[in-house]
Amino acid sequence: MTNRNKRRRAGYREPRPATTQARATGAAARPGLLTSLFTPRVAGSTNMPRLGSSILRGLTVTLGTPALLLGTALLVLLGWIAALRWGYQGPAPELASMLAMTPVGTLFDLRLTSAVLGVGGGPTALLSMLPFAIVRSILTGVILGLAVEILDSGRSSVSGARRGLRVAPLVLVVGVIQLGFFIVAGYLGALIPGLAMFVRVGTVTAAVYLLAYAPIVQLREGCGVLESLSTGSRAARIPGTGSLAMALLFTVPALAISQLPIGGFGVNPSAWTWVFVLSVNLLHVSVIATYAYRWMCIEDEVPDPTVRAPSRRR
Repeated sequence: MTNRNKRRRAGYREPRPATTQARATGAAARPGLLTSLFTPRVAGSTNMPRLGSSILRGLTVTLGTPALLLGTALLVLLGWIAALRWGYQGPAPELASMLAMTPVGTLFDLRLTSAVLGVGGGPTALLSMLPFAIVRSILTGVILGLAVEILDSGRSSVSGARRGLRVAPLVLVVGVIQLGFFIVAGYLGALIPGLAMFVRVGTVTAAVYLLAYAPIVQLREGCGVLESLSTGSRAARIPGTGSLAMALLFTVPALAISQLPIGGFGVNPSAWTWVFVLSVNLLHVSVIATYAYRWMCIEDEVPDPTVRAPSRRR
């Protein structure tokens, strides 16, 4: 992490000053999401570490923090008990995706809803999935809050988890948008059946690439929903950061693991099943921590949105 990031205070950062052009024109720079997708990319080097270093940092944060390590094991145990109570006993890869970042985790919620409640696709399944999605948003927000606090101050506390709860609504919004990406991918895949899997992977990857940083932006900057989505997408598009490669590195293995031909977890899972489920969930938590670390390395490099000067009437 750079020296400037080491000097960060825990919690929210002070808002960055307005750009010179904005001050000159008197325009308030409040960008929209679509505007941010087409702003010019910045040139030059970046402080973003290599993918290997980023992933190692995320794993270190997860495995070296009792709150994340033990919390993951406890959540998996509670999820297993709840699934058995609802009469659901597998397959094991479903439980292994319990703490996955959206949209992979959202797909898990959708499949679990269909299995437990016996609903098919369509609006009924989406509405029935909402309680699971809310719980996921809360858990993801808490994990983000703890990860950011650890990276910022080297410790975890209740205040970090409490700050993470504040971004849970945005995590839910991001999950809904990403689910929309997946629904569109389903229609496109039906049009070209031979490439359906590539369309699905590409769509999920694009959703992660554009939206993964948004909750972390809100956590660090304290800005609104649209500004967080906008800033996160601009950060992903900074050249040299490897954001697309990171998105692929998460989505491809995560989707592949969810399709593994492993049996159910049942009432008395084998030791191998427990190791598999716990290990994959720890990797999913480390991915969340990795994204937090990667944002904190480049948060000062994110370009401001293009501000157009108001046209003068003749």
